[in-house]
Amino acid sequence: MSDSIDEQVAAFADELDSLHSVDADTAAADLSALVAAIADAPDHKAAGSVILEFSARHRHSPDYARGVILGAVSGYAIHVATRVPVWAVHAMAMRIRDLVLACRVLGYGEADER
Repeated sequence: MSDSIDEQVAAFADELDSLHSVDADTAAADLSALVAAIADAPDHKAAGSVILEFSARHRHSPDYARGVILGAVSGYAIHVATRVPVWAVHAMAMRIRDLVLACRVLGYGEADER
């Protein structure tokens, strides 16, 4: 019985150690920086790469990376809807398509049960 409890406590301690808490200011800064990097990428393929690179940098915290990435994709879509001239929307649609493809590469999509 004691071994089982010790093992459970050790497993719980390992689980707590693996959690990475991020304060709201850091998350907001990461989100803002990622939207800017997507918008400033030289082309649509580079915009998709920005997402993959962010995910790789935050591989220790995949739920955090997922939240920031999906927030950035949404933020970029809002940017396109409100700030991009209508004549340039077609080019931005290609960028959004590559953002979607990058998200699918990371496993976000219809089969994602989160």
